[in-house]
Amino acid sequence: MGWRIDLSDVALWAVYLLPGNPDQLVAWPSHTTARCYAQHSGAHYTDLNVIYGDGFRPGNDDWRAFLQTLRTPGGAYLPVVDTGNVVIHPSTDGRLRVYQTRDDRLFLELDGQEMLLPRDGSPSLAVVALDRELGSVCALGTDGLLHIYQQHVYIG
Repeated sequence: MGWRIDLSDVALWAVYLLPGNPDQLVAWPSHTTARCYAQHSGAHYTDLNVIYGDGFRPGNDDWRAFLQTLRTPGGAYLPVVDTGNVVIHPSTDGRLRVYQTRDDRLFLELDGQEMLLPRDGSPSLAVVALDRELGSVCALGTDGLLHIYQQHVYIG
């Protein structure tokens, strides 16, 4: 098992099991590098660098090209990516993305259209999660308030 040998002495930031052909294991030895392996055979496919140095500018050509690099060799989108400037939460098919900026703003991008997700209050966000199939978004503030959205619609 290649991934078991490669990762045996490495502290990991995160590990994801992703569907694909074949199923893949994605391990993060640092917050900027994802290593992709075949889940069952352990074969190492590639390393992905997720740093985007020019800042968060959705909609421009460089940003769209960068987003396409956030896929495993099997075509699956990485479930959570921290670029250093923005945390990206893509849906399974990549058509929907939630962006959490460093100043705790949330944006939803759906088929190229970007919308700011409103929140009551302005405390920092402790955690943001996206249901990758249904498009539901939850954001927990440091004040304990949970914000729930169905795509761009604020539920409460």
